[in-house]
Amino acid sequence: MQFNVAQLLRQATGATRHYEVDEPSEIADPNLSLIGPTRGQVSFLRTQRGILVTAQLTQTVRVECVRCLAEMEVPLTIQIEEEFFPTIDLKTGLPITWTEEDEVEEASLIDEKHTLDLLEVTRQELLLALPAHPLCRLDCAGLCPVCGADRNVEACDCRAEQTDPRWGELVRFGESAEAE
Repeated sequence: MQFNVAQLLRQATGATRHYEVDEPSEIADPNLSLIGPTRGQVSFLRTQRGILVTAQLTQTVRVECVRCLAEMEVPLTIQIEEEFFPTIDLKTGLPITWTEEDEVEEASLIDEKHTLDLLEVTRQELLLALPAHPLCRLDCAGLCPVCGADRNVEACDCRAEQTDPRWGELVRFGESAEAE
Protein backbone atom coordinates (compact mmCIF):
# COMPACT_ATOMS: atom_id res chain seq x y z
CA MET A 1 0.00 0.00 0.00
CA GLN A 2 2.05 2.83 -1.34
CA PHE A 3 0.85 6.35 -2.00
CA ASN A 4 2.65 9.19 -3.72
CA VAL A 5 2.11 12.20 -1.46
CA ALA A 6 4.20 14.85 -3.27
CA GLN A 7 1.14 16.97 -4.12
CA LEU A 8 -0.20 16.79 -0.59
CA LEU A 9 3.19 17.82 0.85
CA ARG A 10 3.06 20.94 -1.35
CA GLN A 11 -0.28 22.00 0.11
CA ALA A 12 -0.97 23.96 3.28
CA THR A 13 -1.45 22.42 6.69
CA GLY A 14 -4.94 20.95 6.95
CA ALA A 15 -5.22 19.64 3.37
CA THR A 16 -6.71 16.15 3.14
CA ARG A 17 -6.96 13.14 0.84
CA HIS A 18 -9.20 10.08 1.21
CA TYR A 19 -8.78 6.67 -0.43
CA GLU A 20 -10.59 3.34 -0.58
CA VAL A 21 -8.21 0.39 -0.36
CA ASP A 22 -8.83 -3.06 -1.85
CA GLU A 23 -5.41 -4.54 -2.58
CA PRO A 24 -3.80 -7.96 -2.47
CA SER A 25 -1.75 -8.24 0.68
CA GLU A 26 1.99 -7.92 0.16
CA ILE A 27 2.95 -8.49 3.80
CA ALA A 28 5.53 -11.24 4.18
CA ASP A 29 5.77 -12.27 7.81
CA PRO A 30 6.14 -15.83 9.13
CA ASN A 31 3.78 -14.98 12.01
CA LEU A 32 0.98 -13.87 9.66
CA SER A 33 -0.87 -16.10 7.23
CA LEU A 34 -3.05 -13.60 5.36
CA ILE A 35 -6.07 -14.61 3.30
CA GLY A 36 -7.46 -12.34 0.63
CA PRO A 37 -7.05 -8.62 0.09
CA THR A 38 -6.66 -5.78 2.55
CA ARG A 39 -9.72 -3.53 2.46
CA GLY A 40 -10.74 -0.28 4.08
CA GLN A 41 -10.44 3.50 4.11
CA VAL A 42 -7.29 5.60 4.40
CA SER A 43 -7.21 9.34 5.08
CA PHE A 44 -4.25 11.70 4.89
CA LEU A 45 -4.05 15.05 6.67
CA ARG A 46 -1.22 17.49 5.97
CA THR A 47 0.39 18.50 9.26
CA GLN A 48 3.06 21.05 9.96
CA ARG A 49 5.80 18.39 10.00
CA GLY A 50 4.41 15.73 7.64
CA ILE A 51 1.26 13.71 6.99
CA LEU A 52 -1.07 12.19 9.56
CA VAL A 53 -2.48 8.89 8.33
CA THR A 54 -5.69 7.47 9.79
CA ALA A 55 -7.02 4.21 8.47
CA GLN A 56 -9.46 1.45 9.24
CA LEU A 57 -8.48 -1.75 7.46
CA THR A 58 -9.79 -5.30 7.47
CA GLN A 59 -7.87 -8.48 6.76
CA THR A 60 -8.49 -12.19 7.36
CA VAL A 61 -5.74 -14.34 8.86
CA ARG A 62 -5.33 -18.08 9.21
CA VAL A 63 -4.44 -19.23 12.74
CA GLU A 64 -4.43 -22.51 14.69
CA CYS A 65 -6.77 -23.29 17.55
CA VAL A 66 -4.67 -23.48 20.73
CA ARG A 67 -6.54 -26.58 21.96
CA CYS A 68 -7.00 -28.84 18.92
CA LEU A 69 -4.56 -27.23 16.41
CA ALA A 70 -7.27 -27.00 13.73
CA GLU A 71 -6.73 -24.20 11.23
CA MET A 72 -9.33 -21.46 11.20
CA GLU A 73 -9.86 -18.06 9.63
CA VAL A 74 -10.16 -14.98 11.82
CA PRO A 75 -11.27 -11.60 10.45
CA LEU A 76 -9.29 -8.68 11.89
CA THR A 77 -10.05 -4.96 11.86
CA ILE A 78 -7.20 -2.59 12.62
CA GLN A 79 -7.05 1.13 13.25
CA ILE A 80 -3.98 3.10 12.17
CA GLU A 81 -3.12 6.59 13.34
CA GLU A 82 0.46 7.45 12.51
CA GLU A 83 2.31 10.56 11.41
CA PHE A 84 4.70 10.13 8.49
CA PHE A 85 7.62 12.45 7.84
CA PRO A 86 9.29 13.48 4.56
CA THR A 87 12.98 12.79 3.96
CA ILE A 88 13.35 15.35 1.13
CA ASP A 89 12.31 19.00 1.27
CA LEU A 90 10.07 19.60 -1.78
CA LYS A 91 11.03 23.28 -2.08
CA THR A 92 14.82 22.87 -1.95
CA GLY A 93 15.31 19.22 -2.89
CA LEU A 94 17.66 18.83 0.08
CA PRO A 95 17.49 15.90 2.52
CA ILE A 96 15.70 16.47 5.82
CA THR A 97 17.50 15.14 8.86
CA TRP A 98 15.37 14.00 11.78
CA THR A 99 17.06 13.68 15.17
CA GLU A 100 16.31 11.28 18.02
CA GLU A 101 14.59 14.15 19.82
CA ASP A 102 12.05 14.31 16.98
CA GLU A 103 11.04 10.71 17.80
CA VAL A 104 10.72 9.70 14.17
CA GLU A 105 10.78 5.97 13.44
CA GLU A 106 12.15 4.57 10.21
CA ALA A 107 8.80 2.89 9.39
CA SER A 108 7.15 6.32 9.39
CA LEU A 109 9.43 8.00 6.86
CA ILE A 110 8.30 9.09 3.41
CA ASP A 111 11.01 8.06 0.93
CA GLU A 112 12.99 10.32 -1.41
CA LYS A 113 10.43 9.77 -4.19
CA HIS A 114 7.68 11.05 -1.84
CA THR A 115 6.14 7.59 -1.50
CA LEU A 116 4.35 6.88 1.76
CA ASP A 117 4.36 3.12 2.44
CA LEU A 118 1.77 1.74 4.89
CA LEU A 119 3.01 -1.85 4.66
CA GLU A 120 5.18 -1.97 7.79
CA VAL A 121 2.71 -0.09 9.98
CA THR A 122 -0.09 -2.38 8.77
CA ARG A 123 2.04 -5.47 9.52
CA GLN A 124 2.71 -4.27 13.05
CA GLU A 125 -0.96 -3.50 13.72
CA LEU A 126 -2.06 -6.90 12.36
CA LEU A 127 0.39 -8.67 14.67
CA LEU A 128 -1.01 -6.72 17.61
CA ALA A 129 -4.59 -7.57 16.58
CA LEU A 130 -4.01 -11.34 16.47
CA PRO A 131 -6.02 -13.15 19.14
CA ALA A 132 -3.82 -14.22 22.06
CA HIS A 133 -5.75 -17.45 22.65
CA PRO A 134 -7.57 -18.42 19.42
CA LEU A 135 -10.23 -21.12 19.77
CA CYS A 136 -12.07 -22.81 16.91
CA ARG A 137 -15.14 -22.79 19.17
CA LEU A 138 -15.74 -22.00 22.84
CA ASP A 139 -16.33 -25.63 23.84
CA CYS A 140 -13.31 -27.04 21.98
CA ALA A 141 -12.25 -30.24 23.79
CA GLY A 142 -8.71 -30.13 22.42
CA LEU A 143 -6.26 -32.98 21.94
CA CYS A 144 -5.77 -35.91 24.31
CA PRO A 145 -2.42 -35.34 26.06
CA VAL A 146 -1.73 -39.10 26.06
CA CYS A 147 -2.62 -40.39 22.58
CA GLY A 148 -3.08 -37.09 20.69
CA ALA A 149 -6.62 -37.85 19.47
CA ASP A 150 -8.78 -34.86 18.61
CA ARG A 151 -11.46 -35.01 21.32
CA ASN A 152 -13.82 -32.98 19.11
CA VAL A 153 -13.88 -35.80 16.56
CA GLU A 154 -13.38 -39.01 18.54
CA ALA A 155 -13.35 -40.22 22.12
CA CYS A 156 -10.32 -42.02 23.48
CA ASP A 157 -9.95 -44.49 26.36
CA CYS A 158 -6.89 -42.82 27.85
CA ARG A 159 -6.81 -42.15 31.56
CA ALA A 160 -7.92 -38.57 32.07
CA GLU A 161 -5.41 -37.77 34.81
CA GLN A 162 -1.76 -38.58 34.67
CA THR A 163 -0.31 -37.61 38.03
CA ASP A 164 3.32 -36.69 38.26
CA PRO A 165 4.92 -39.27 40.60
CA ARG A 166 6.54 -36.45 42.58
CA TRP A 167 3.02 -35.52 43.77
CA GLY A 168 2.21 -39.10 44.83
CA GLU A 169 2.58 -38.57 48.56
CA LEU A 170 0.33 -35.50 48.48
CA VAL A 171 -2.31 -37.42 46.47
CA ARG A 172 -2.26 -40.29 49.01
CA PHE A 173 -2.60 -37.75 51.84
CA GLY A 174 -5.65 -36.21 50.12
CA GLU A 175 -7.23 -39.65 49.57
CA SER A 176 -6.73 -40.59 53.25
CA ALA A 177 -8.28 -37.27 54.37
CA GLU A 178 -11.35 -37.97 52.19
CA ALA A 179 -11.74 -41.47 53.67
CA GLU A 180 -11.98 -40.15 57.24
